[in-house]
Amino acid sequence: CTVTQIKTVESDSYAAIQIGFGDVKESRLTNPQRGHLAKAGVSARRYLTELRVADTSGYELGQVIDVSLFEAGQLVDVSGVSKGKGFAGGMKRHNFKGQGA
Repeated sequence: CTVTQIKTVESDSYAAIQIGFGDVKESRLTNPQRGHLAKAGVSARRYLTELRVADTSGYELGQVIDVSLFEAGQLVDVSGVSKGKGFAGGMKRHNFKGQGA
């Protein structure tokens, strides 16, 4: 992940960093996206996301954030969102075959 923008309390009323990840062809980005990433000096990224932080002083534009920040055995709190498949009946959910039509 590469830091693409730093938001401060003075300019944006909250502190956060924007990171980009996932390589993509530059031709697949819109002109505003290209300009935003060029301002940060970062190559084309598919995804941009914001992480709120208490203090942004430890980050700079173009900084690479990777797993070297963690130590072996350190616990990390991770959460995710499932795809969400809605309500599935027993046949669909458990792959029952049923009778021949």
